[in-house]
Formats: sequence, structure tokens, C-alpha cells
Amino acid sequence: MKKTMKKIVSIGVATALAATSLTGAMAAADLGMYPAPFVKDGVADFSIVIGENAATSDVIGAIDIATNLQASAVSEESVSIAGETSLTVEGGLKIESNGNELILGQNLGTVDVKIDEDDLAMLLADGVLTDDDDDKDVDYTQSLALSTDVIVDFEQSAIKDASDDPALFLELKTGVSELWTYTLDFEGDTVDVTALDDSETIELLGKKFTFDPKIGDTDEITLYGSETTTFISLNEPVTIEQDGKTFEVEIVGGNDAADDGNGNVIISVNGVRETLKESDNDDVNGLDLFVQDLFVTNIPTLSASANLFIGSTEITLPAGDSGPADVEIDGDAIQGLSATVYATTNNTDVSSIEIVFNPQDLNGDAIAEATELVAKIEETSV
Repeated sequence: MKKTMKKIVSIGVATALAATSLTGAMAAADLGMYPAPFVKDGVADFSIVIGENAATSDVIGAIDIATNLQASAVSEESVSIAGETSLTVEGGLKIESNGNELILGQNLGTVDVKIDEDDLAMLLADGVLTDDDDDKDVDYTQSLALSTDVIVDFEQSAIKDASDDPALFLELKTGVSELWTYTLDFEGDTVDVTALDDSETIELLGKKFTFDPKIGDTDEITLYGSETTTFISLNEPVTIEQDGKTFEVEIVGGNDAADDGNGNVIISVNGVRETLKESDNDDVNGLDLFVQDLFVTNIPTLSASANLFIGSTEITLPAGDSGPADVEIDGDAIQGLSATVYATTNNTDVSSIEIVFNPQDLNGDAIAEATELVAKIEETSV
């Protein structure tokens, strides 16, 4: 900037300025005081005059000087805001403890990182699991523990093809793998999962799931969940809307003596028939069904009814006391999730269930899906 002014002065701009009110100021100042005396207290007071036939370099230099002086014409002022600022969270949870708010650059361990029913009343509600045969009630609690070795950060994403805009994210410290741990605890008691053979249900993370009634001592623990439950009877078709499609579901036959006396029914979905018994989970003509309850009799004539989970989701956890293993949904292992079912012996005395999320276990496909999801979120939020 100083070099520019010297150059302009040397080619005659100083002579043009001599006729202005800046003459006196120039006499008493040098470029070491720039932008003074042309800018004072944030206010610009100057004029730049160039000749009618001035060289292009003079015009450019004059514009450069004027622009710089205008940019220097700023002032700072302290502004006080009455009252205290606060953040209101709706439909979620503000991470803080005893007035200690979580701020940028802080470790999650500086605040309360265990979340339970007091924080998320619907998602992590306490509950009761009832064994219908033994008429035994077992209380349970749910909680979510965030890793204490995670830092809140804000910068550009390192993920390939992600947005170039900085984003708020959680950064795992070196050598740390777990981001959060979900725990269902039977409160000092134990549950015999093998005895839950009457379609007993449990509510996990705000959704109701039914135990597979055929779980043995060392079998994987299978749960079925659905957003829709439908009761159907023989020759009384029911119309169901699922994922934008319409299905006509009907019981068209059955046998009370089949399958070791447990009975079965013939279910038709849009004309395609499948024979199912209680606790079967099957895809019938594009519709996932789980038979929760079944009643069939051939005396005096055939009568049949069933309670069906529509669009049923199958969740598989490892057997009790068998160590951590993958969490499977509809037969597919979920990347980054591992579960441990704690028990003294096996499925006959389960005391708690723990599910851990480890982002570093995500493979390339899972990361690509996560990146695509982030992109969709950013697109819809614009």
C-alpha cells in the first residue's frame, strides 16, 4: 500500500492533491501514520483528484487507495445484551450436568454422560417383563452411556465426497473405539429367556418386541418387532397398506393336529398362499409376517384366527454368557454394533443386555451409506 502511494506521488498525484484541503494534513504527516490523517475515529475524510488525461496506472492507484481508506473507516463499539442467553431443546436432550454446559472443544467426560429415563422418558423408560407361565414380573431399566473420550469439534469433514462446509461432530481420541453403550439391566434379578414361550413382550428404546418362543438354553436370542399388529380370522380378508403397497391378507385354511399338535394356518397374501404356525416369521408374496398368536380347531368345523406382526423386523442377539457378537437385523450383521448378553450360565439366567457402538468397525460400504445420509440431511435442510 505504501509503495503504491509513493509511486503515485512520484508521477504527479501530489500536485493534484495540493489544491485540496488535504494539503495541510500531508505536510504534517507521513505514510507511517497511514490511514491517518485521512481516517479518524472510524470516519473517512479525504478526496482524491486525478487529471483528465491521467495515465491508467494513476487511475488504478487512486481506486486502490480509495478502497483501502474506505475499508479502514471502521469503529468498534461494545454492546451489552440484557438478561442471560439460554438454549431450549425440543425432542432431544441437552448434554450438561449441574449447570456445566458442554462447549466446543470439550470432552464428553466433563458432563453427565449417562442418559436414562429421567432424561429421555419415552426412549429409555423403565419397564416390567412378565413371564406368563410362571406369573413372574422382573423390573428392568434402560440407559445410554456416552464415551468420556470423545471431543466436540467443528471443522471441515475428512470424509471423501462430504460437504466442504465445516460441521459439528464428535471426535474419538486416539485408541478409543466406543462412542456409546446401551444397557438393559434387570435390576439385580435374572430372566429365564427359554421360559418366555407365550409371545411375551418387552419394550426397548420405545418399541415393543416379542421373544421368539422357541429359544433354547444356548440359542441366539431372537426378538420380533413391528409397527403394525393385525388380527385376522378364517375367510375374513384384511387389507393392509405397507411401504406404499396394498396387500389383501386372509386365512384360507388350517389344521389343529399338524406340527406336533401346535396347529397351523394357510395364509393368503394377494393370492399367494403359505402355511405358517405360531412364532413363524416369513416373507409371503412381499409382505413380512410374524405369527404372534394362533388359534385353530377342527371341532365341530374348522375355525382359525391369528395375531400377525406386519412388516416384522427380526433382531438377533448372542446367547447368554457367550461373549460379544454381532447384532443382526433380518439376518444381516449391523456394522459397528456388538452385543453381550450377561448371564451366570446361559439363557436361563440373563441379568442384562449390553449393545456397544464402535464407529471404527464400520466398513467402506457403511461409511459410504453414512456419507450419503449426511448429504441428504444437508440437502433437505437448505
